[in-house]
Amino acid sequence: MMNYIWAVILLASVVYACFSGNLASLGDTLTESSAEAVEFVIGMCGIMAMWSGLMEIAERTGLINKLSLALLPFTQAEGSGDSFLNNNELHGKYLRCRQQLDDFCA
Repeated sequence: MMNYIWAVILLASVVYACFSGNLASLGDTLTESSAEAVEFVIGMCGIMAMWSGLMEIAERTGLINKLSLALLPFTQAEGSGDSFLNNNELHGKYLRCRQQLDDFCA
């Protein structure tokens, strides 16, 4: 759906530029915007590589698992006595999943 919206916006801008006589400025603007987009993507690649590396280190050292257990009480749904999952049930599922992952990685 978004592809159609962007296509309509692009087509409308080209048609408007043709009728208003600003087709050259549209081309210049598209070129400048494309250059800015490439610079942005290159910068984001560096940021993504850094955070992916940090998260990989955190996962291998077990920090992610410790953090998830520490945040477990805050992530459960609070309400009229009905919680999303029972704390013991959720911890049991976590331990089974962790054991399967340890067996797979060994």
